Amino acid sequence: MGVLKGVVLFFSDVVKQITIPCQLDFMWISSYSGTNSSEMCVRRDVSEDLKGRHVVILEDIFDTGNSLNFTYNHLLSKEPASLKICTLLD
Repeated sequence: MGVLKGVVLFFSDVVKQITIPCQLDFMWISSYSGTNSSEMCVRRDVSEDLKGRHVVILEDIFDTGNSLNFTYNHLLSKEPASLKICTLLD
C-alpha cells in the first residue's frame, strides 16, 4: 500500500524486488484545508478489502508521524491479518 503522492518512486523500486504474488494499491491522505496538519482525511481510500490480508504501508518520509499514524490506524480498522510499515527516510 503506497501513500500518495511522494511514495511513487520509492514504491516503484520496492515492488521491482518483490518475487512473491502480491497486489498493489495506493491511498491518498491530506490535512483538512485551513486547519493544522494533525487533522487528516482520506482523499482516496484503498480499492480492495484488507480483512485477513497481510499489508505493508510504503511511505516516503517519516517526519512528524501524524500522517503515518493516521494511515496506520485507518488501515488497522479494516482488520488486516498484519500491518507493517516501510519508510524510505526517517
